[in-house]
Amino acid sequence: MILSMWFPMSALTQSSNHLEYVLQKHASHEQLSNKTVVQEQVAPNEIKTAGLSLIRMYQILISSQDRPACLFSKSCSNFAMTALKTKGFAVGICLTSDRLQRCNELARHNYAVDPANGLAVDPMIEYILSDK
Repeated sequence: MILSMWFPMSALTQSSNHLEYVLQKHASHEQLSNKTVVQEQVAPNEIKTAGLSLIRMYQILISSQDRPACLFSKSCSNFAMTALKTKGFAVGICLTSDRLQRCNELARHNYAVDPANGLAVDPMIEYILSDK
């Protein structure tokens, strides 16, 4: 009853439908994203390779020493690697910067929660995995 005063039921239904859509799309694209990225690369890009190497070094050396603290279900470093692979260096860095600025405890209530792991679902994953 209290929720109906703050949120109309149509908004709650629309939000839950969008969450289901994002989770289904994320699961199907996550399996295919690594395969399609490797097949689409024509020539190696040195800047992109350097960026991916730096992120991978962070994952191995620094992130493994910390506890998992990312707000989102796909961690920020995995998001950055996917963004760099699919969108290129310049757009990937901008998307990663945006993601890092949004990954904090004050923004937790702004995102839908994945019931499987209790972490937030980032709506930008749809943009990254799209072919546009």
